[in-house]
Amino acid sequence: AMLLLPPFLALACPDTCLECSRGTSTSFECSLRGEDTPDGHVCRAPEPMEIPGWFQTDCDYVGDDEKEEIFEMPSRRSTTMKCCCPDKDDWTEFQCLPLSMMDEETTMESSRGTMERYRRAEEQTENAECKTFKTQCCGDDCTIASYCDEYLQSFRCSDDQTPHIATGWLYYRVASNRGVCVGDSTDMLRLQRINAAQDAASLGIRASDAKLKPEFWGWTCPSGMYDISESGGPDCQCTDAEGSLLC
Repeated sequence: AMLLLPPFLALACPDTCLECSRGTSTSFECSLRGEDTPDGHVCRAPEPMEIPGWFQTDCDYVGDDEKEEIFEMPSRRSTTMKCCCPDKDDWTEFQCLPLSMMDEETTMESSRGTMERYRRAEEQTENAECKTFKTQCCGDDCTIASYCDEYLQSFRCSDDQTPHIATGWLYYRVASNRGVCVGDSTDMLRLQRINAAQDAASLGIRASDAKLKPEFWGWTCPSGMYDISESGGPDCQCTDAEGSLLC
């Protein structure tokens, strides 16, 4: 299930470039993470892209071989990224931990019997019954309407008899696997380079997806993954091994 970068294509695009595409007869386009341009190349001043932390530049070819190899690459670079997470991570649950717990994040056993990461919820209360009603005049005929001006706050970790008294902190389960950055002009070579991976398997990409021809998928997540922007679940993060965001 391994799909390694073909040597000539891996070397054609300078290591500093996340994506390369043919530009003019004398230069190629390069997407960067940061503003450092490729060594040994004459490049224009990098400009910010819409993708956070990414920059774009044009660099002169170094020799005819590099030009020929880059001309074999896709004709455009990605302008937008999405973070895709494994389907197996698309679930969460809530647990109440003692008020003595000070850590914002912790690891503990889930209801499934697996060790999972949990993060303290930002919202520890929810609206319960209405405490104060008010009325107001609405419309030309001044129809009197009533509305709740103040709610009684109920702690999500509390006893039924005393919901206004917290008995613990609410924590929710968060994804444990890293996600995969997918651009709107993605092929397997770019996917591996952007995500600092040596093969498709290490990204959780199915062999059937890795071998798709032509290489362009369109802007979709690989099979077995979901787009975190369309999910209300415990979103994973598209990061490198050190935890730095990639897209």
